[in-house]
Amino acid sequence: MIPEAAKSLLELGPSFSPTQPITASVSRRIVGCLQGLQNRLRYRLKQDNAGNVEVSNFPKIPFPQRYLKQHSPNFEADAKFRIFATDVHNVLCRYRNKKFTSNLTSAQKEGLREVRNLVTSGRVRVCVSDKGGEFVIVPQELDKAITDLHLQDETYYRPSSEEEFTKQYRKLNRT
Repeated sequence: MIPEAAKSLLELGPSFSPTQPITASVSRRIVGCLQGLQNRLRYRLKQDNAGNVEVSNFPKIPFPQRYLKQHSPNFEADAKFRIFATDVHNVLCRYRNKKFTSNLTSAQKEGLREVRNLVTSGRVRVCVSDKGGEFVIVPQELDKAITDLHLQDETYYRPSSEEEFTKQYRKLNRT
């Protein structure tokens, strides 16, 4: 079922990371992540300065916020963050101009294409085993059958709305 080239790629394991060239889209993603980090740092400093630091061991609600709130500037943190962001930008520029060399063999690259084609065509699902940490390739039909079997047990699973989830979350995590 799995081609030999794909097997040679999967033998590398889930901790292996193929090198990627630094393109404009990679740079945009990094800049976006830096902006998000700066916003989170501003929020944390605002909370620390307020003195009402509420540490919670409960997980965050999995539904996204309806909007992104920009927090007010903190000049001390923003100056340090600007230095950090400039250094990140300099490293990006330095590596963007270097010749890209891949850490995959041509057979492994072909295997990666084959695995991607199998996944995008919906024939297989790739996941990582929780016991040994190896890749597990499951046919899509088998995966759906297993999922449907588990979801049939209504004592554990039933549809839920965001409002119902939020209500239960607040009830369970009331402090």
